[in-house]
Amino acid sequence: MSSTDKTLNLDQLRERFPRAAARFRASRSWRPNKEHDIAHELVQFLHKEEFEVVCVSIDDRDTDERIGFEPAVKIKGQNVDSGGRWFQDFDEARLHALDYVLDIFEEEQKILA
Repeated sequence: MSSTDKTLNLDQLRERFPRAAARFRASRSWRPNKEHDIAHELVQFLHKEEFEVVCVSIDDRDTDERIGFEPAVKIKGQNVDSGGRWFQDFDEARLHALDYVLDIFEEEQKILA
């Protein structure tokens, strides 16, 4: 998934994470009319699988203006460090977290297969 592109489609997901894509496509979270950007639905799907992705806003201490977003990840109820990066754009933060979580989810699917 490219961090310069702020969307995620099913073909990109299939290419990088085929097992996760198959599980997602078979789930109730799948929305065929949203194929051009599945990030929101994918976050919901992963949440049901106990892989939580949240993007927390970061505010400037002096002005209280939002300056960015930090991805927060929780897997099976445990907080997981996803690299400590923050992003100026919400979609970039979400895609970064999804990439991290999907890598782990894909490996779990290989083990369970």
